[in-house]
Amino acid sequence: MRSSAAARARKPSPRFEAAIREDPDYSDSYHGLAQVQREAGDSAAALTHHDRAIQLDPERFDLYWERGVTYLQLKNHDAAITDFEACLERNSRFGNAHLGLGEAYRSKGDFQTALMHHDTAIALKPDSDWFYRERGNTYQKMGDQQRADADFAKARELQQNTK
Repeated sequence: MRSSAAARARKPSPRFEAAIREDPDYSDSYHGLAQVQREAGDSAAALTHHDRAIQLDPERFDLYWERGVTYLQLKNHDAAITDFEACLERNSRFGNAHLGLGEAYRSKGDFQTALMHHDTAIALKPDSDWFYRERGNTYQKMGDQQRADADFAKARELQQNTK
């Protein structure tokens, strides 16, 4: 039997759909619906709602980041890179966008560019276990297990320090 949270994640949120009907020019409703759809595995529908949210509020950096994450899920790395770069044009200090760029470039096999973005993400937020894990994944893909293990150890240390 599925948990109630899992069951809710599999269907679009009627609250967001109602909010869109009530105010079709409110970007947060499209943004929320896109996130629910992506988490439910309906990335194509999510993209439609990400697009509408960005159309309504083109200066919001987080909307580009979210759409970039959806593109990563679809393995459209070039579109993800474009969105993460658009995110950084609007907020150059958003480490998650650098992390997304690192993942996209790693997936394309461009490990040096991936590492550059991972390093930037870590410099922006040195207490993020997630950022160290992702850089460790890149080192591992490169075959540099020693550096990967060092980053994984740092990620575990940071995670334990937050408990």
